[in-house]
Amino acid sequence: MKDDGTIWNWGGNYSSQLGDSTNMDRYEPVKVSGLNGVTAISAGFMHTLALKDDGTVWSWGWNHRGQLGDGTKNYKSGFVTVIEGQRVTNDIAETNTKIKEVAESIKKLPTTTISMFKGWSLEIKGLAFSIGGFFVVAILLIIKKMRNFK
Repeated sequence: MKDDGTIWNWGGNYSSQLGDSTNMDRYEPVKVSGLNGVTAISAGFMHTLALKDDGTVWSWGWNHRGQLGDGTKNYKSGFVTVIEGQRVTNDIAETNTKIKEVAESIKKLPTTTISMFKGWSLEIKGLAFSIGGFFVVAILLIIKKMRNFK
């Protein structure tokens, strides 16, 4: 993801996880067209999630276990709104008890212990939280706000 909110991908593309509406592998960076204003991104196993500056969450790629969050198990070569008509905001992120609990624990950790985002799961070294779905994006907002991530 570049500072201007555009996404660039390359690599394997078996399930259109690169967001270019094809299944062709890419050996050089290719701009994901039609999706701008992205503020956070999470790459999973053959799928991708993106949070836009308007609070909407988008996903695309492999969906064998419903990881795109659209209520189906069909892969999508185009973008899918994860939660139709709903936006992720700081208010939602800060008023949910489970999210607040995780956020408070994250405040105490050095940045290096927040190891990776893996699709629908948030993995943080030393914490025994199981966070999924909508919560991952809300946690991204809190981490960004607390740590001034860009």
